[in-house]
Amino acid sequence: MLATETPSFLLSRESRNFSPEDLESMRQAFMRACGENPLAAETETQRYHLAKAMVSIYQRQLSQTELVAAAIRLVR
Repeated sequence: MLATETPSFLLSRESRNFSPEDLESMRQAFMRACGENPLAAETETQRYHLAKAMVSIYQRQLSQTELVAAAIRLVR
């Protein structure tokens, strides 16, 4: 998986019954997090944990910046 590839569970419309908009927000935040924090997204395992962190903390009222920061904190 390339650093820019999104883990498949984050693309699944069945992920905890998130709306397509929620999934797209998480996908965009994931892409941003990988780009801004390359050391936290070097390996497939790291990217998987980063994406899982995003899903676990996602709330619609969080800005993309807040979501990225919170997910990065969780994986460090």
